[in-house]
Amino acid sequence: MASNENWKLSLTFIFQCLLASVVLGIGIWTKPSPSDNLVVRIDNKVLFIIFLIASLLGVFLELLAKKTKQHHFVNGVGNAIELLLLPSAFLAAINLLCLFPMVRFQLSSELLGYPVIILFIAALFPLTFVHVQRAQSLGQRILLLILFNIAFDVASIQLGLLSVKLLSNTIIEIISNVGFILIIGWVMSWWGFKIPELLKFRLNANARIVVLIGALSFWMIAIGTSAFSRADSWIRFLNDWSFKIQSVPVTVIIATITGSFIEEWLFRYAILWQLVKHYRQISKNPILISVVISSILFGVAHSTNVSNGQAIQSTIFQVIMAIVVGVFLASIYLYTGVFWFSVILHSAADLLSGLLVKGASFTAGIPDFFHVELYGLYYCYFVGNFILFINQEEKNR
Repeated sequence: MASNENWKLSLTFIFQCLLASVVLGIGIWTKPSPSDNLVVRIDNKVLFIIFLIASLLGVFLELLAKKTKQHHFVNGVGNAIELLLLPSAFLAAINLLCLFPMVRFQLSSELLGYPVIILFIAALFPLTFVHVQRAQSLGQRILLLILFNIAFDVASIQLGLLSVKLLSNTIIEIISNVGFILIIGWVMSWWGFKIPELLKFRLNANARIVVLIGALSFWMIAIGTSAFSRADSWIRFLNDWSFKIQSVPVTVIIATITGSFIEEWLFRYAILWQLVKHYRQISKNPILISVVISSILFGVAHSTNVSNGQAIQSTIFQVIMAIVVGVFLASIYLYTGVFWFSVILHSAADLLSGLLVKGASFTAGIPDFFHVELYGLYYCYFVGNFILFINQEEKNR
């Protein structure tokens, strides 16, 4: 029964790649000229040709995978290119499918927002499935998760550029985030991992309330300092504060929280537990190694902010910060057994560091020596908590 379902998903993937190829080919050939209120504009022929090639590559690699189980370098590169480009290619094809009847029958684009997003997320399940089957080793699986996250982010930006009047970018982001969470949860289930108990709020038996309160309190002090302090020296640290909160739409807050949830879902669930399962078989300290590796990946993921115009020095500092924060959040999650702790702490940091408050965040510019010292003290505390929590977790084993 399972093999039959697998074959159906594989055929669905091949069919949607062929359909995308046909639609993109027609779009390139006819090059329609939609008006300003339509869903997509065909103004980059080269990009659509690349999407067309990626769709045909998807058919070729899937048919090749049916004949051989070997994973050569060329196949690996092809899989990476396919995974990075196909989400955007499918989205472009969906847009064109909506565009043709709109041009033909002069329909409005205002009601097409939800169908476009739902069709896009549904199209990602067969794509994800074929790559889940191909990813056998730990490295391949982690690379799959990271590449899919990048591809999904790029496609989400493309979604945000759609001129659909009914939906705002924040609504699109929220729906996209929920879709990503569902897909990653499905992938982990297919690999044999349990979904975190999202309704669990009881602490692990060996977790101490006093220790946890101390760790959480210091975290909020660190976040509050980043958000509300205007000081640039230790002398001004005690009296230079501003507690002004910005007015932000509720949808923006929800989008930020779901974004924080996604990062925890990816790095503290999907990647962390892949590593734990692997190193439990070959290492005496699987928790320690897994937390460090997943946190390094979490930090490196923030290096992409340099492409948004952020200063290199600030980006390097942010990467270091993200690594330490990743270690702390993973430790809190493993120590308490409650996934929501890391999500809430992460969300608080994202909300207070730049969204609700325009504070003295080092990511806003080149960090000065005072902030290097201040955050260095916080990092020492977080690392100390990490050592305490991990030692407790290793003893529990």
